[in-house]
This record gives sequence, C-alpha cells and structure tokens, in this order.
Amino acid sequence: MNQLIIRFLQLGLLCYAVQVSAQAVTVDVNAFTVEELVRDVLIGSTTCGEVTNITYRTGTNATDPERDIPTNQEANGIGYFQSNGGPFPFQGGVILATGDARDARGPVTGLPNSGLDDSPRWQGDPELANIISSPETFNATIIEFDFVTALDFISFDFIMASNEFDGNLEGGEFECEFSDVFAFLLTAPDGTTTNLAIVPGTNQPIAVTNIHPPNPACPDAVTYPEYFDRYNDVGTGAVNYSGQTVAFTAQSTVIPNQQYHIKLAIADDEDEQVDSAIFLREGSFDLGIDLGPDRTAADVSAVCTPELTLGEEVLDVGTYQWNFFDENSGVFVPIAGADEPFYTVTESGRYRVDVILPGCTVSDEINVEFVDASPIALPPGDLLSCDGLVFDLADSIPAIIDGGDPNDFTVNFYQSAADAEADMNAIPMANWGAYQPVGGEQTIYVRVDNPMSTECDPAFTEFVIRSGIPPETLTVEVAQASFTPGGRYTVIATATPAANEGVYTYSLDDPNGPYQNSPVFEGVGPGTHVIYARNSEDCGLTASAPFTILDFIRYFTPNNDGFHDTWNILGLEETGNSNARIFIFDRYGKLIKQLIPNSPGWDGTYNGVPMPADDYWFRIEYREPGDGTPKKFSAHFSLIR
Repeated sequence: MNQLIIRFLQLGLLCYAVQVSAQAVTVDVNAFTVEELVRDVLIGSTTCGEVTNITYRTGTNATDPERDIPTNQEANGIGYFQSNGGPFPFQGGVILATGDARDARGPVTGLPNSGLDDSPRWQGDPELANIISSPETFNATIIEFDFVTALDFISFDFIMASNEFDGNLEGGEFECEFSDVFAFLLTAPDGTTTNLAIVPGTNQPIAVTNIHPPNPACPDAVTYPEYFDRYNDVGTGAVNYSGQTVAFTAQSTVIPNQQYHIKLAIADDEDEQVDSAIFLREGSFDLGIDLGPDRTAADVSAVCTPELTLGEEVLDVGTYQWNFFDENSGVFVPIAGADEPFYTVTESGRYRVDVILPGCTVSDEINVEFVDASPIALPPGDLLSCDGLVFDLADSIPAIIDGGDPNDFTVNFYQSAADAEADMNAIPMANWGAYQPVGGEQTIYVRVDNPMSTECDPAFTEFVIRSGIPPETLTVEVAQASFTPGGRYTVIATATPAANEGVYTYSLDDPNGPYQNSPVFEGVGPGTHVIYARNSEDCGLTASAPFTILDFIRYFTPNNDGFHDTWNILGLEETGNSNARIFIFDRYGKLIKQLIPNSPGWDGTYNGVPMPADDYWFRIEYREPGDGTPKKFSAHFSLIR
C-alpha cells in the first residue's frame, strides 16, 4: 500500500457542514493582487523603504511539468485574511497556504485537501526541502521581492497553522513524521542568505515536527512545546486547521540604503496532502524602527528599575524627536531637548520617537509602566508541627513578604536552591496546605517574584520545617554482658522515626530531662531504667523504653536506716531469671544464705544473728539476658557496719 493511501486511511475523516461563525477567520483571494498584499497589507504605508521585483508562485501559476490539478480546482494559496473580531491573535493580514487559501476559513470542519483524488498538487521548493532535510516537498507557496530601507531594522509577525498537528487525536502521528515548513529567507547584498523563521534561541526551522507537545508516537523527539498554542477540534477554532503555534516575530538588522531580497515560502513535506498555512500580521513587516514591545504590568513586563533608556542604533542620516502622550489633550507632545537617538524615561506613560530622514519620516511608540523595585524575601523562621508531619507552607508567607499585600507578590516554594534559582519544579500550590516534607526535617527554599514584571530580579530566602512528634519506636541495647567488672555499662538507644527521618534527643530515667543529643549513655548502673526520646523540637511528647541491667550490689549497710539495708542481685525478674539460684558464703566458704529471685535480699544475719563487717562471696546460676545462655558467676561484696 503506497504512502498516499496509508495517509488517506489514517485520516478517516468525516465532512461536516458547519456554518461559518462571525468570529472565525475569513479569507479572500480576490480582494488584493499579490503586489497589493505586499505593498499595502504586509508592509503598509512607509516612505522610508522601497519594494521592487515582487514575484509569487502557488497552485494557480506553478510550472511543474508533473503538475496535476483537477479541472476547476486550481488552488490559490495566497490571500487576505481577517479575524472578524474573533479570538485569532492577528486582526488581519496575508495568508500563504499549501492548498486553497479559502479552505483556511474557520471553524474546523475536517482536514481540507486531504483526500486521495482531489488534493491539488504542484511543485515544491528545493530550498525548503534542504532546510528540513527532506527528499521532496510539494505545494510550495512563495512570495519574493527586493527592498531597500533607509533604516537598519526589519521585522514581521507570523503564526503557523497546520492539519499535520494531530497529537490530540488517538494514534495521531502526522506531527511526528511530516515536517511541513515555513521559511523567511533574507539575502544580503553580499549574497549571504539567512532563514529568519526559526524557533527562538535555536537554529531549528519553523516546522511541524519541531513545535508540538510531547507525543507517544515520537517520545524521543526534540520539540519545543512552549511555542505550540493549541489544538482545534472539529467545530471549534478560528481557523480550519487542527493546530497552530504561538505568534512569532522574525527580525534582523540590515544595512541602510542597501538592496536585500526576501523569500517567504511554505510547503508540504513528502506529499501534497494535509495543508499548512502561514498567517502574516497586517502591517507587521516593519521597514523602520522598533522600540520593542510595550513594558506594562498587563504584559508582565513592567519596568522595575528607576529608569529605562529607549532608542535605536544611530543612523547615518536623520534627526530625532521624542514625544510624550498627554492624557489631557489626547495627543503626543514633543519633549523639549529630546532630540538624540536615545532617551531615558523615568515615569510611566506612552512615548513616541519620530525619525526624520531625507524625504521620509518613520515613527514608533511604546507604552512604559514603572513598578516598585524587586520584591524582598525575609526569613520567616522555621515551622514546627507538634501533631504530625503535615505543614501549611502558606503560614510562612506573611513573614516572608514582611506583612505586605500578597497580591503584590508571587511566592513559590521549592525543595532545592537550584530549582528556586531556575524557577522550576515548584511545589504545587495544591500541596501547600498539607505539605509532607521529605524527612522529619527539611529546608524549604522560597522565591518571590513581582507579578507585574518578569524583568524584576527575584528575591530568595529559606526556612526549615520540623516535626515535633516523638519516634514511633524506641529500643535499647546494653553494650556489655551482665556482671561486667566495675558494674558500669554503656547503653545505646535507637529511635525509629515516625515518618522518614527524625532528629531526636534523649534522657535517662527522667522524662523532664536533662536531654542530650547523643543516644549513647555511659556509666549506667545495674537495675531497671527508662530511656526517654523526643524530637529535638520540644512539643512535650516523648517515647520511652524501659530496660534492665543484671548485676549485683557491691556493698550494703544493714543498719535499718532505710538505705542499702539489704544485698541482692538486681534485675533478675525483669531479665527473665525468675528461676535463678543465688548462694552467699563467708570468706571461709561456709554457706550463709540462699536467695530466690523475688526475695527482699540478705539482711546481713545468720540464724538471726548479725554477721560481722567483712567481704562475703556469692555464686549465681542464671541465663544471660537476650540470648538465654546458661551461665554461672561468682564474686564478692562488702558488708559494712
């Protein structure tokens, strides 16, 4: 099956009879000649430039010997369009299409000129084929002319629309395969030719395959979706194309009073089916000066600095006059002494510069709005949560903007300083109110912008969010075996965070502290103890873990004063040694007493008679806490009277 039939089957189109809306784009191919479209529509009135040698080629005058256009269907791809007050970005201008320009009239009714038998076909253009590295192009619509301008700058605005844009359709893959292309070729007096119709910041041409959203049919394609405007479904859209780009401005400096050649051309890639078009804004082909776009808050481009210098490069000839628009009189008033190529403004308003050249005058104006300087961002202080790992990041905003009006600032939060600097991967606003940090403690980075201008320098700050909840579990390890010489032990606490990661402090035997940062306690004596752990932010919430060290009392003083009146082994019951056996001997080996684990201990008597002060020996048969290994241990202790 050949390529044409395949594309025809892929389309599966239905024809719709859709009444043309008053707000859809309309096209007239008879209202102007091509020369009038160039001189009167595209360029408009100017006495500072001269246009000559206007030529064109489209379906009505192509000379390809293989040209195959059905009877009564010669396609004129050049016409005049109007938006009729609709949503299309340009009010009017010149259209260049790879099919009949009249088919561009909105809204979308299907894909015009996409059938197998009735698609107009004429020759392509080798320069366009070379630009997109294509074996062949078809249906090239071209306008060419020479021009000379007394100034040093040219520019024009355009939008590309195409029915190859099909990423909104299931299985849509035309935009991945067919590089319908537009070029604005500027040839300088030295013969050097440059394509001005490129994706901003790149050397990539304005072609369908370069400008569209991510598409599963070409997941690895390098495209620039930020320059794609929208898909148009059937019955919608101001133009009869399934997708369109944003408005572009092509521009270049030129040498005054030198002849240049311009070629505006669009063509289909690889076959004549599925049309594309270029819309050139009326009057945008500027053979004059350019003060640039307006600098207003509405365009998010207001001026943040105390002053702004306006002006063009100095011309070889001509004089300047700067003017300010007087709201009271409704006219531009000359500014006294403002007769240099550059003028520095310090107050908001509309400004115009007139450049008076021999035999002509050109003007341009700009609306300038000044706003307050770049925003500030104060450290808000850390956020603490005592009831879980959920934070409301918006709670920090009043302190960040120093109590200012939130409408005067754009505040965003980030998880890294690099993201804040690059203004990317901001934490979604929908997540601010119940933000769960990455870890129990996390640094949040803040970027504050002026919403009235992207020209203002952003401000940055940061703060920490911390959870005050205690650990979920707390375990204790005694580093030495029971009956360690000296009777002092190292104890290590391990806190399991309630979520992700926590920062904790620890106390031994007292929930009120003192608390220490280290989970290691040295020199802990025998018996039952409790380790307490809490978040480093004191919310009054702790986790606790009791533990017992099995060891013996080194001395006792049985004088009935309530202190050290008996001797015993500490921690038997708590360590699972309820069946241990304990024997006490005097220095000569005589058995004095046998104890059971739950007894109150030895009171220093034998058959009711107090024993003298001396060292006494004991032997214990027990199981090692933790692993249950059977052991025996003997040592001595002191009876002191």
